[in-house]
Amino acid sequence: MAFLDPKQDSTFKYVFAQHPDVLIDMLNAILPLKVPIVSLEYLPPELLPRQTQKKTSIVDVRCKDNLNRHFIVEMQVAHRKNLRKRMLYNAATIIANELYPFQDFDQLRITYSLCFLEGTMYPNKQEWFHPFRISHENFEDDKLDGIEWFFVELGKWRKLGNFSITSRRDVWLSFLSNPEMLDTMLTTEYENEYKEARKALRLIDKAKYTPEQLWAMERNADELYFAWEALKMDIDEATKEGEANAEKRILAIIQDLKSGMSEIDIAKKHQVEVSFVEKFR
Repeated sequence: MAFLDPKQDSTFKYVFAQHPDVLIDMLNAILPLKVPIVSLEYLPPELLPRQTQKKTSIVDVRCKDNLNRHFIVEMQVAHRKNLRKRMLYNAATIIANELYPFQDFDQLRITYSLCFLEGTMYPNKQEWFHPFRISHENFEDDKLDGIEWFFVELGKWRKLGNFSITSRRDVWLSFLSNPEMLDTMLTTEYENEYKEARKALRLIDKAKYTPEQLWAMERNADELYFAWEALKMDIDEATKEGEANAEKRILAIIQDLKSGMSEIDIAKKHQVEVSFVEKFR
């Protein structure tokens, strides 16, 4: 059986940002939660700061559960040098925007940030699961509860080859790393025990889609990739005029595209080449 790549951006979001039962089971399996998630509510992936001139960030999946705990879930194919800072910024933005003026600080709930990483975070270390917490420098048991980050190096986990069908965590890591293998392991004996993982496999089964649908998904993935690379390139090249101004211009162009304006009109409005605008269509 052939499957879509669950690590690919649009596939990852389709599985985990549209099927709460699948996301709940995965989060409960991966994160060391003292109290498991029972239900959750999806939140917009855009993290908007209180001040409009500050940086906006977009994550793959964002939600909060029945205990008002917040969760950010991301898939990162390559380990970028600013990954940790971006994860820090995203979680801190949620914390900063959570309370209303009439609320007490005791009502602040914890934010969990989970990042699956296909690239290598620590090349010379064998560990593949990396939890980060804020704690006292000398007293490790004294922690500042509020934000916890978790990075999972999928490549290292695969190389260890310690998969166990009795481990729910291993089942989900296998789904992300090697869905074909998981499909052969999840026999009818485990149908009820791992029904969410089996559902996730059905969602990415290529046999469910027509050739036209598969072509559209692959094209969409390619366009997203090239648009992202173009965005990075244009921001890098624009550092001479100021990265902040360049980013605002690009976001304004994207907003105009969403509103239905033509590429020609947008190019005239922002005084750029039409080819520049077409990158973000």
